[in-house]
Amino acid sequence: MKLIDYINSSLKLEKFKNQLIFTENNENSLLQEVRITEIPDDVEAFSLDKEVVFSKNDKRKLFNEFLSIENEFINKRCDGVLIFQDDNQIHILICEMKSEKPTPQKYEYQLQNVGSFVQYLIDLYLKFSNQKLEIKSFKYVLFFREKSNGIIKKEKIVYEPTKKFKISKMNNFNDEIIKYNCNSKIFNHVKFNDLIEK
Repeated sequence: MKLIDYINSSLKLEKFKNQLIFTENNENSLLQEVRITEIPDDVEAFSLDKEVVFSKNDKRKLFNEFLSIENEFINKRCDGVLIFQDDNQIHILICEMKSEKPTPQKYEYQLQNVGSFVQYLIDLYLKFSNQKLEIKSFKYVLFFREKSNGIIKKEKIVYEPTKKFKISKMNNFNDEIIKYNCNSKIFNHVKFNDLIEK
């Protein structure tokens, strides 16, 4: 049994040709698509922000009903979590996609909430699976897009080089975050290994 097996299967994300595609449905969004490419076959992914179908007329996002809805910070979600588990070693990527200069107050709390949830999953796994697990990397990733002097740059669909990555300390927490400034509205390609090796 692997860590991903502890997740509600409705929340799992499907890869397509070793790619995972994060999308934003708002047509006015400056950033609508990011593709993580060259993902190994044994990488699994899920999203706490995914809509779940309960019945024909009931499709909605899940909330943790054990927690108070009064505290706005503890019910935040983000776009996706990638888990690469090889025997007893694991790499975790927690990803969020935002448009136009997002504020740390928004994305950091989303990423940290999901990070806490993943830590909880790891605790459950260690207690009940009778297996060991070494966390090799646990990373937070923000994909965003900036305007340049009010003009959106148009670029060709290409692999984005690693120089697009910036690693910095979070404003509200002690963790580091990988920030990736996307060039275009769609077809932003980022290699999985570039994220893992940062």
